[in-house]
Amino acid sequence: GGSLAYAGNIVWTNTSGGNWSEPANWDPPVVPGASDTAIITNTGNYTVNLDISVRLNGLVLGTTNSNNPTFLINSNSFTLNGTFTNYGTVSWGNTNLYGEGSPQIFNFGLWEATTNNTFYGGDSGGTTFNNYGTFRKSGGSAYGNTYLDPATTFNNLGTLDIQIGVFGISRGTDSGTVNLASNTVFYSNSDAGVLAGDPVFNGT
Repeated sequence: GGSLAYAGNIVWTNTSGGNWSEPANWDPPVVPGASDTAIITNTGNYTVNLDISVRLNGLVLGTTNSNNPTFLINSNSFTLNGTFTNYGTVSWGNTNLYGEGSPQIFNFGLWEATTNNTFYGGDSGGTTFNNYGTFRKSGGSAYGNTYLDPATTFNNLGTLDIQIGVFGISRGTDSGTVNLASNTVFYSNSDAGVLAGDPVFNGT
């Protein structure tokens, strides 16, 4: 009886996809928690569904291979207190995201905001989101706001693709590309270097 505790790397094994909360999908067969790093790097176009709220030390999603998984964050909260490296697809909707301590996100794949929600970067230095791939706002109402709060630094070195509504940040830099669909808005609550790096803007 009782639950197992494991601190370390826990590897996803089910290349058909499935729920985060199912121990059989992981090796060792325990659900990753606050002291763990989840490794989801088996090749394939499958979806890992975050069906419970989790606090996690780290996550690696996908590899440099183009055939990569999707991490579906929908309704249940996700809190990061370490490093998240994404080469696959993160589909974020219907919930806010949270940082604890000084987490780092390195997005080399696609990070897609499908609804209007907020990333709360936390305290103790806040969260740094480094976008080398594509951050896309693809859903939510036309006047809705996806927002990265003042404790979150957003550094765009890749592509920011705003397809609908409003995307707001508080601090960061932009040396990448910003695609703005018609009637969309990209704004910052601060003038502290957000546009440093000569970004390229496309659209209106």
